[in-house]
Amino acid sequence: MRLLFVLTLGVCVFAHPASAQMNMMTDAAGFYGGVSAIHSDLKEKSGDNFADIEDRGYGLTLGYQVNEYFAAELAYLRLSDYEGKVRISGLDARAKSESDTIDFSVLAKYPARFAPFVRVGYSRADHKGRIRIEDELGYDEVTTDADESAILWGVGIDAPISDNAFVRLEYGERDFDKTDADVILLGAFLRF
Repeated sequence: MRLLFVLTLGVCVFAHPASAQMNMMTDAAGFYGGVSAIHSDLKEKSGDNFADIEDRGYGLTLGYQVNEYFAAELAYLRLSDYEGKVRISGLDARAKSESDTIDFSVLAKYPARFAPFVRVGYSRADHKGRIRIEDELGYDEVTTDADESAILWGVGIDAPISDNAFVRLEYGERDFDKTDADVILLGAFLRF
């Protein structure tokens, strides 16, 4: 996380182009959309115990570039659709987890060819899970079905691949009541 922040800050300092060198992508207002591949690290909390689940998912995003500095985005993220083994407070367990979010956020961008940004917003999640812990005395099963909301934040960089397309690398966090979600996103976006 610190490395990503330092890299983003470094790009901000060293990528200060003249206005003539700015890419059309950063200063043109308009709509854009994209798809993303996601790696998520979910920590599902239950009392003093938690399950640490790493999974892959996908995202769909619709955004509007307001000006060269700000954009607003609405996104659907499938953070997890996991079934397998997990560790809960040192014990092996079987888990099934589904986590979906709808996010609304604002991006503040630095207007450069490679545009670093920070994101802040609101995330609404639907988590469904089942955890089964077995030991020599039998088993215990915990089921969760939670709708939660949280403030989200993230840092990343947009890099153009043409006048109307760009790729994005981003790290973000959402701290829900029962689940913490750390997300790494790699996406492709197109202006329309």
